[in-house]
Formats: sequence, C-alpha cells, structure tokens
Amino acid sequence: MGNHEVWGDPRIDGVLSAVPYLKNLGVTPDRLIYKFDFNGVRFIFLWSGKYDYRSPSLWDADRPRYAEQMQQLQQWLGEAKAAGIRKAFVVFHYPVFARSGLGPPNYRSRTLI
Repeated sequence: MGNHEVWGDPRIDGVLSAVPYLKNLGVTPDRLIYKFDFNGVRFIFLWSGKYDYRSPSLWDADRPRYAEQMQQLQQWLGEAKAAGIRKAFVVFHYPVFARSGLGPPNYRSRTLI
C-alpha cells in the first residue's frame, strides 16, 4: 500500500472495502504491512509512510514504525527460509535506488538473515 491509497482516508475504509482480501492478510488501519506465499515465493509488503517532499528519502512510517517493521521482516524472512522458500520479494513505496533525486530510505543497512 502506498501514500495514494491512504490520502484522505486515514482509516483506509475505501481500500479495505475495494480490496477486502487485505483484511484476511492482517491489514488494519494501524498495520499496513502484510505477506503471503504463492507458488513457492514469499511476497512481503511494507509501509514506508506517507510521501513528504521535505523528507523524500526518509522512512516515516507509523503503521507500524520502521523498527517494528524490520523485526517483522526478519521474522517473515526467517519463516520463509525455514519453510524452504528460496525466493522473496520485499515491496515498499520508496525506490531502493532512483536517479530522480528521491533516494533510498535513510536507514542503517544490516543483514536480515
């Protein structure tokens, strides 16, 4: 989910009614992250926060906050590895690399598994 899906709809009523399966994946107005497995691949969706031109490369997420998301990411990747899932896609709204000036999130890199 990106900033366009929550603009003017902070309780994400519109998103959850238009895409009801998100509720089955654990998405709530306060938890905009989720994961699922398909054909032996894990898909993980994180919430990088609303777009703010004043901090275009900061991870301003608050549903949940960055640290909690990284803990959840570690858990989901660890579970995938333990289950023998060898491929994963981690998706979030900011680009990992962009030549346009909107750089990657400003966080400390570290190995997750």
